[in-house]
Amino acid sequence: MSRITLKITPLDTFFFGTENVNPTDKDMKSNYYLKSSILPQQTTILGAARFALLLHSDASIFDNNHIKSKVEAKKLIGEKSFNLNDTVFRFGKIGALSAVFMLNKDIPYLPCPSFTKEANLQMIGGNPFLSDYDFKSSRLKQFTNGNEIINETQIFKEQTQISNRKDSLDKEDAFFKTQFYKLEKDWGFGIQIELGDGNLLPDRFYMKMGGENKLFCFEKVNCTLDEVAILKIFSNSSYPAIIAISDMLIPDYQLMDKCLFSIYQTKPFRYLQSDMDKTKHYTNRSKENHSGMIDSNLIDNIASGAIFYFTNEENRNDFISDISKYSYLQKTGFNQLISI
Repeated sequence: MSRITLKITPLDTFFFGTENVNPTDKDMKSNYYLKSSILPQQTTILGAARFALLLHSDASIFDNNHIKSKVEAKKLIGEKSFNLNDTVFRFGKIGALSAVFMLNKDIPYLPCPSFTKEANLQMIGGNPFLSDYDFKSSRLKQFTNGNEIINETQIFKEQTQISNRKDSLDKEDAFFKTQFYKLEKDWGFGIQIELGDGNLLPDRFYMKMGGENKLFCFEKVNCTLDEVAILKIFSNSSYPAIIAISDMLIPDYQLMDKCLFSIYQTKPFRYLQSDMDKTKHYTNRSKENHSGMIDSNLIDNIASGAIFYFTNEENRNDFISDISKYSYLQKTGFNQLISI
């Protein structure tokens, strides 16, 4: 397997779907305010990687936006898209994905806990207490390169657009607002991908990704990513801890009982499922009609930047061991944990 690093840069604004309902969908409840997520889901990245491999494959496999040979396509990208209930990672030439991080030129920034590095966990009266913790500032996602900690507002710039649903009979319901994001200069999303052959993708290419069919530049870069070294600035507590550098999907929340104390935010998670033998209409969404994209159930996951403290090393190691049993999720880029 070859491991390559891609810097993914939006050419303009971008929109990554959240659980806001699009008011142009007549069959779903309208929401006048649509807001993008700042980071793409791991399933979005996996879908983009699979499509990129098809896009740059031989014309006998994929041509004019159509799969010509399902047999060869399955060897290249796997038979089905991500499914939470699967247990084995089967995506053809894709061996694994890292968690999404940020790149400023070629310097990696990891999502990190949303408090200052001087914060320290203490036990007061038998209860955990985190010094120098500001709940208000903790609502912002933070990133670090090991030397500095910066807020999302220093990387992502909001841009709002007012749209009109022309087919609405209710004038009050006709307008809705969409919030996009735009990256500051020199910033991009980073992802590491294990491929059967690194030459399956060119050094640079352009492809649409996410909502609104926004265009992105995908470029291979040389990037040294040492997650432990970057996050060591948070290892000032006397209690063993781990930091999640990716979103976490935990099938059994009883695992959390091993934690002494944790700080995290949850976020809604939904994904689209497709099957090369069944899916015919890739623009349709449904929960039952397998000729279109199947809409998964909505669940909550733990957002990247979560931190978990433990009473002792044994509890921390047990937690990591239990999480590692879900190797399918880890290879998709979820449940990436760094001990500090």
